[in-house]
Amino acid sequence: MYEYFYPPKEEEFIPTKSDILSQPSRIDFSLLSTTPPVDPPVFAGSGPKKPFRILCLDGGGIRGILQAAILGRIVKLYPEFVDQIDMFAGTSAGSFNVSALATGRTPTELLNIWLNNAANIFHESYWKRTTTMDNTLSAAFDAAPIRDMAISIVGQTTLGQVKKKILIPAFNLDPSSTRKEEQKATKSDTISGLKPPITTATGDLTQQLLRMRIPRACGGWSDDPRWFPEYFHNFDSSDNADTLLADACLRSAAAPTYFPIYQGYVDGGVFANNPSLAAITSCICEGVQLSDICVLSLSTGNNPHHIPKEMFGDGNWGVYQWGMNLINLLMDSTSCAATHQSACLLGEQFYRIDPRLTSDIDLADSSAATIDMLLKIASEVDLEPVVEWLKIYWGSGGETSAPKERLEYDWMLL
Repeated sequence: MYEYFYPPKEEEFIPTKSDILSQPSRIDFSLLSTTPPVDPPVFAGSGPKKPFRILCLDGGGIRGILQAAILGRIVKLYPEFVDQIDMFAGTSAGSFNVSALATGRTPTELLNIWLNNAANIFHESYWKRTTTMDNTLSAAFDAAPIRDMAISIVGQTTLGQVKKKILIPAFNLDPSSTRKEEQKATKSDTISGLKPPITTATGDLTQQLLRMRIPRACGGWSDDPRWFPEYFHNFDSSDNADTLLADACLRSAAAPTYFPIYQGYVDGGVFANNPSLAAITSCICEGVQLSDICVLSLSTGNNPHHIPKEMFGDGNWGVYQWGMNLINLLMDSTSCAATHQSACLLGEQFYRIDPRLTSDIDLADSSAATIDMLLKIASEVDLEPVVEWLKIYWGSGGETSAPKERLEYDWMLL
């Protein structure tokens, strides 16, 4: 059995890939990049075959501006980028961004939409703050401005009208009230100026899971009241064709404590803030070969969240101490887990852009200083390796010559 360290000691012993893979328990995954130590998968099928390319965008509130700015830079460096995408997946703020791109908006147009709407979306009046005990008794922000932004982006477009594949996660709080028949939405739940939303999720979880061709895992009787995660998509097996894209986005963006519950749903970020794994597994359920899938995953910035020992003390925390830490904990933990799992599945065909933020930026901080900081960070992200990866794996996949050989163990951050 080999004994190895990071960095190698004395004899500069460098383990082989088989050594590494045979001892997974010895690997400190915190030292790895987004790509695990596996060889790039060979594209399935005989002869040249293009990859199935997926753009995945995390949630993050105001930090959606960072995504839009980075996407704009990518398009300038690699103009055919958006046209080559086969599927879009986005959560919360990311759902707005992928919906814009999937319906023909350019990243520049998307960025302008964010800049023109951010202050209104995340505006909290003094009256509301004082009458709701500083948001203890209600959501921090009104739903109207974010609805207006959704309408300005996609109008009355339904999921079935989107030409390319799209997937948007949201969490269903009350399955028993979201039957397959048309939802009888209240006036406050309906997007102003649009037809009443159609909810095609079923309360019969057994049938839903059978349609998804995945094992029953969360119960499944027709009267089962328990909540569950849901994907709004336009794959052939979908019954979401008549669902308004704007409604799907607003369901996915209804962050607890920030925005009101929307049509019985809350933010998809509570279980899939990074939608990469959701997109990959959904594609597999629809018959796409794993070896054909390429994913470019873009976060809304790596926030330096942590709880130091001197802060949590003996660890005997209650609701007051946890507070908003729980929201950050949910979003950060699911994003990190999805990144690791997606990288393990796809190897070199998974690439994640996760810019480090210089300070903790709350998802509702729409101050001019914060927006300027996000734009500055976006302008400084090194996109040269991203474009190189796009040329090798994204552009034509199996139609290219063999991918460039990596330097040995470049996935280790020594």
